[in-house]
Amino acid sequence: MESLGPYLLRRPLGLAGDITTKNGQPLTVFEAQDARTGIPVLVYRPVQAALPEKRVEGSLPWLEALTPEDGSGAAWIAELPLGAVPASRYLGSAPAERLRDWVIALAETLERAEAAHLEHGAITPERIWVKGSKAWLEGLGLPIQPLRPDREGLLESVRALAGEDWSGLPWKGAFEAWVTGNLAAEQLREQLQAAAQTVPSSRSAPKRRGSSRIEPEEFSFPVSPRPEPSPVEPAPTLEQKGEETLESATTGIEPSDPSPPKSKASLKVEIAEQTSASEPLDTHQASPPKKVRIDDPLEPPFPVIDPGYRRRAIPGWLRGVLLLLVLVGIGFLAYQYWPRPSPATHPGFTVTFRVEPAGQNARIELLEAPEGSTMLVGTVIAEVPGPVFFDKAGVYRLRIRANGREPSELLLEVPAPNGVNIRLR
Repeated sequence: MESLGPYLLRRPLGLAGDITTKNGQPLTVFEAQDARTGIPVLVYRPVQAALPEKRVEGSLPWLEALTPEDGSGAAWIAELPLGAVPASRYLGSAPAERLRDWVIALAETLERAEAAHLEHGAITPERIWVKGSKAWLEGLGLPIQPLRPDREGLLESVRALAGEDWSGLPWKGAFEAWVTGNLAAEQLREQLQAAAQTVPSSRSAPKRRGSSRIEPEEFSFPVSPRPEPSPVEPAPTLEQKGEETLESATTGIEPSDPSPPKSKASLKVEIAEQTSASEPLDTHQASPPKKVRIDDPLEPPFPVIDPGYRRRAIPGWLRGVLLLLVLVGIGFLAYQYWPRPSPATHPGFTVTFRVEPAGQNARIELLEAPEGSTMLVGTVIAEVPGPVFFDKAGVYRLRIRANGREPSELLLEVPAPNGVNIRLR
């Protein structure tokens, strides 16, 4: 692991586009960690300039400008908030509410930078760091050759983060007006907050790619006049129902021979006979109801299968043998896999040092050791190439000396299974 003073360089960050300093040198950005405090930082090198005098709120703060002893060029160190990630992780899938908060924060940051006469020159989603609703601009004030205006770069970055939902954002027009300079950041904030209150968010819930967004529509239904209650008619009795059915039945049958109508007396007799035969409703004349008894069948509706002979039980002595075998197996497994206490003392760690080119030698001097180490500080602990012994795990500060060359310092984190390569220049 490469180090630069007290900073351990973990990995380089891939930035979109060719970013070069004003001298024409390519700029390299490393994600690193301060070995003294453990905070994450970003290291920019080489940068041949002084740090900006003004601190712009909303951008990553500059800690120091470091000049290494090997003459590889000065480096700028910026503090990175804990838990912040590059906005490029949300390309095409940024939630609408978060994106609105990021746009407000970044627009106000750019206006403060313009008031301080500072320029970024290369705003991309990789150079915007976010955490929740907060957003920071990384690399503000670096002496680089500008690739595009800052407001245009922010517009392209927001458009890439919104993806397919860019055309449907309610505050798109206000943001584009701010980019062209027709709207201030405070007015942009008011319009974005008003749009958030009136129009529901299209990404309030997780959304799959390719799904269409349906905007809710408002419907107004006319109020119909309330109908007045109709008078309740009495329900027809059973006798009236019978008469109606008989009348409908008699009217539906047409006689073959026309005959004079019957008298009222004969008509009444015919109706009385039909109603008495078809509808025994009089409780005095009707016969008493019959009692029906329902019994469950004694035999099941399915065939019964004979279980056959009874299975013989296991003898008692055989049960004892089986229980004894189970206990012996449990004891054997417990003896094999039971955790045993580790030895009190650790044998230490060995790190292999290699020197390039081959045939050269160097001396390793110990400058600082972790807490609990018994190694003597300020002494030469080994000559390399070869293995070097360290008694405790932790970060050691070493000085490498070689004949005819200036000494250099190294922060080594033990254990280091891959060893250390020393290149003599």
